[in-house]
Amino acid sequence: MERAEVEKHLQALRMEIAYLIRNGEDEEGLRLRVLLAELERWEAIRLNGGAAPRGIRSPLSEQTP
Repeated sequence: MERAEVEKHLQALRMEIAYLIRNGEDEEGLRLRVLLAELERWEAIRLNGGAAPRGIRSPLSEQTP
């Protein structure tokens, strides 16, 4: 996986997290927890030089255009 693709996913997750926090649309924090876990996984991918640890699948990469 290319570094630019990993950075793109990280940036999208950070933006979505900031949006949820700013707008307070996730009162119970359910969506935020999912996003934070996903952010952790993508940070691990970045630290591994783009190699995804086994079992990691991103909802962002599974979305259809």
